[in-house]
Amino acid sequence: MAAQSVRIMCDSARLTLEKGFRFYRGEPKEEEAEGALGVLELHFYPAPPEGFPVFDETSQPDLAADPGSVVFDAEFIVGLCSSLGTREGAPEAEVRAEGPPLGYRIDGAEIVFTFDARGYSEATRGDTGGRVVLTTIGMEAVAVAGEFNDWSTEVWGMTRIGERVFELRRPLAEFEGRSEWQFKFVAEGLYWIEPPLTAPNRALVNHLRQTHNLVLRMP
Repeated sequence: MAAQSVRIMCDSARLTLEKGFRFYRGEPKEEEAEGALGVLELHFYPAPPEGFPVFDETSQPDLAADPGSVVFDAEFIVGLCSSLGTREGAPEAEVRAEGPPLGYRIDGAEIVFTFDARGYSEATRGDTGGRVVLTTIGMEAVAVAGEFNDWSTEVWGMTRIGERVFELRRPLAEFEGRSEWQFKFVAEGLYWIEPPLTAPNRALVNHLRQTHNLVLRMP
């Protein structure tokens, strides 16, 4: 199995357990581009749904034909990832109550927004509300959307400064008048990237859907 496929499987299993479920299925939502993986929308289950083969310790169905028809035991997959020594199988870090904010820093008279895809693991689709694993998403375009620009997914486009790393600088004066602003990174104009549990400036938006924003706090 390709290294990227293994990473996606490990990321998906970890997300499943993080959300309090035991089983998951990844449904392809877009055709694969040449040399790239398609986008997967994850479905979570407390128990295996009827009608789907289960990939677990006792049974490993063939994934080549239709991986979207297979339900995975997340505990078993995370155990495999750990035994392989992959970063994806590592235990989730403890939630930090303190520390530097995620997603931005203040540099003199500027706010510097920085998005590094390695620090995030999932996104919410803006059209369906479905969750996708971040490693299945192309990173050709990333923007900063927030209360300061009416949540536009196009106006504040970021500049690529590295492999899946983007940056945007804005004058600090643009944020005067409020002590806090909520924002989020958006990939490809569609995927609203969810902050990790460890972000100290993470704010709950929708409890039912478990969506969160990042918070920019003025000095």
